[in-house]
Amino acid sequence: MVTKGKWAQRKRKDILLFVIGLAILLLLNYVAGFVFFRLDMTAEKRYSLSDPTKELVRNLDDIVFFKVYLEGEFPAGFKRLRRESLEMLNEFRAYSKDGNIGFEFINPSENPDEERRNEIYRQLYKQGLRPTDLEIKASLCSP
Repeated sequence: MVTKGKWAQRKRKDILLFVIGLAILLLLNYVAGFVFFRLDMTAEKRYSLSDPTKELVRNLDDIVFFKVYLEGEFPAGFKRLRRESLEMLNEFRAYSKDGNIGFEFINPSENPDEERRNEIYRQLYKQGLRPTDLEIKASLCSP
């Protein structure tokens, strides 16, 4: 039979262990804030930058800014491309010093002023971006 004294002693011991565990967790979290590392668990190392790329990004002397025209309503394949582009740019930013990597995702079709929107399209065309119509082929699965 457990007496009140043993119960109180066990309770204090459990609270002490909880506080110690919490302190260790907070200390590890604090130390981890100063240590930078990334893990890529994919077999083909899809989300890892090569060592030369990391070195290049670390040694940038000026800001590199990316304008990514992948914003808007797209089919699933383009949404995946957007997401993976964002992950890659965030990876670049993580390895750059002094925040030398910047980016924004742009939807050139969202400008309500039609003249301004057409001007954006002309600029993109002059820079080598050619418009294309997206056709989505729906595959029907038969039971």
